[in-house]
Amino acid sequence: MDTAHRMLAEFDLPPSLATAILSPLGCGHINRTFLAQGADGACCVVQCINAHVFPDGEGMMRNFARVCGHLHAQFAKEGMTPAQANRRALGVIKTRAGADYARDENGSVWRCMPHVQHTHTFQSPEDTDQARRAAFAFGDFIRRLADLPPSEFTIPIPGFHDTRARFAAFEAAVKADRVGRAKDVAREIGFLENRASLAGELLQMGFPERVVHNDTKLNNVLFDADSGEALCVVDLDTVMPGLALHDFGDMARCAVNTAAEDERDLSRVRA
Repeated sequence: MDTAHRMLAEFDLPPSLATAILSPLGCGHINRTFLAQGADGACCVVQCINAHVFPDGEGMMRNFARVCGHLHAQFAKEGMTPAQANRRALGVIKTRAGADYARDENGSVWRCMPHVQHTHTFQSPEDTDQARRAAFAFGDFIRRLADLPPSEFTIPIPGFHDTRARFAAFEAAVKADRVGRAKDVAREIGFLENRASLAGELLQMGFPERVVHNDTKLNNVLFDADSGEALCVVDLDTVMPGLALHDFGDMARCAVNTAAEDERDLSRVRA
């Protein structure tokens, strides 16, 4: 927490946030995220990027800033005020030196963002209408990024949706069987091995590469606390070139699975 307080001082913030109270925010497993609240009600989010997951923090932040700027420019053209746009898209609070991020004494990347207040997230859909609203938000997100060239984006996690590479890693793990569990899941292994040809199917079908979200879980959408409207897509660290079908598949997986992401028994599926 002391490091978070020191890093907060690096950003160009109102004086009340210089002595803000910091508290953990969200339930993510990757980055360390804090809500900073000033005595006058001002607030922002400060976040430390996990360097093990995102070793190229600088490149990832270029992607992040570009996407945020692109969305805010679109909303401005549509007549939204900055305050309205700040509820529809994440933003970048620059450092006092004018940079999009700061580094601590260990070289870790920190960023600061406006806080989208009076919103909720959900781990799984409460009903089909909520799932529909989230899916629309992700679809609109992809649509708004359609004019950004995928080739100009950094790849923050190489091979993230390389199904062939994932399947090869699976086969290697089965062969190694380090803890002797392959015999207990022989049926599941056979199911996958019988469908090995599907691993490269999407690449062979000619779907266009575009800038997509790549992590379309329900808890990456902020819902208005009063109306329930899906307002803002968050967690943009994996935004990079990919297929829209990857985003569809990940959202569908989240919508039907009733277990938590770190649940060991993933057999519980929504009927």
